[in-house]
Amino acid sequence: MNDKAVNKLPSARERVDYLDALRVVAIVFVLMIHTIFQSFNNMSVHSWQWQTLNIYDSISRWSVPVFVMISGALFLDSKKPFKEILKKNVLRLVTAYLFWSLIYAVLCQIYYNNFDSTLNMILKGHYHMWFIPMMIGLYLVTPFIRKIVEEKSLIRLFLILALIFAFFLPDLLKTLEVFKTPVSIKLIDFINTTKTHMYLFMPLGYTGYFVLGYVLYKFEISKKLEWVIYLLGIAGLVYTIAATLIRSKAGNAAYVGYYDYQTTNVAAMAAAVFVFFKKHYHVKNSDSKLSKAVRTLSGYSFGVYLVHMVVIDYMTNKLHFTPSSFNPIISTPLICLITVVVSFAISAVLNSIKGLNKYIV
Repeated sequence: MNDKAVNKLPSARERVDYLDALRVVAIVFVLMIHTIFQSFNNMSVHSWQWQTLNIYDSISRWSVPVFVMISGALFLDSKKPFKEILKKNVLRLVTAYLFWSLIYAVLCQIYYNNFDSTLNMILKGHYHMWFIPMMIGLYLVTPFIRKIVEEKSLIRLFLILALIFAFFLPDLLKTLEVFKTPVSIKLIDFINTTKTHMYLFMPLGYTGYFVLGYVLYKFEISKKLEWVIYLLGIAGLVYTIAATLIRSKAGNAAYVGYYDYQTTNVAAMAAAVFVFFKKHYHVKNSDSKLSKAVRTLSGYSFGVYLVHMVVIDYMTNKLHFTPSSFNPIISTPLICLITVVVSFAISAVLNSIKGLNKYIV
């Protein structure tokens, strides 16, 4: 990458077409992950049905990191004052989190009639809601990260540290755990102890994706580097499928460590998808019906993220309709498609309600 911008970057009020399209596609694959989760641990890892879910799940794993990358691209390039971020973005996330945690708690009580689970749902939120506190944290440190991305040398250092401590070392630990030899056990203890004593928190978590999204958005990517990123992305996908299959069969139980969003294989996939949309999603007429539809759906994506588990939980608990209901090659995308359509419809309705649309979707 070099300092030359790809083109004139949009102002805060303008839309970035490929980011809108990327957001719409990403939310579909997020729903695919949560669709698969309903049956993933209920099938034999030696069956072709489970292997089908493994492939679908592996293909979808780039989606969550890409949402963080999109936010990094927009927030780190924006000059939006921190007070505005607090009043508009953080407040919206907080209110949405509280509202939907209550909704899911009520549904939990209806489905399971378990007060402890319901109370836990109120305090911690539905399992998919972890994303919101994480994003709140990123928004709160945005002013600091903006200072980092002002200099190329600091960007490079930050990404190197993130690659080593947030991605490579955890991956190395997963590999060492397989061997269970005296040497591997000592190495695991050494790495964990060293990481703990370094207190190197700044490049950990999802800040690496936040900065990476900004870098891929902001700077020009040569054709050679583009293809390298694609090849790494394909390698990451193959590795995710194969490593998950091999380790799950070896342990006779589903192993999801290679699905972790903070793995080098998933990061490679996320970077490849982001770059692909940047390079190849071009809008000739921004006023066309298709472009307007994509922008509209993009605006509904946060609401879809919040509401989609209502749809999935209903199909699971009331209709008993999951990927294991019949051939998962067909059932998985079918359930995902139904969830996508219903969730977008609900989000559209909620977004049309003035006042509420600023706080709960």
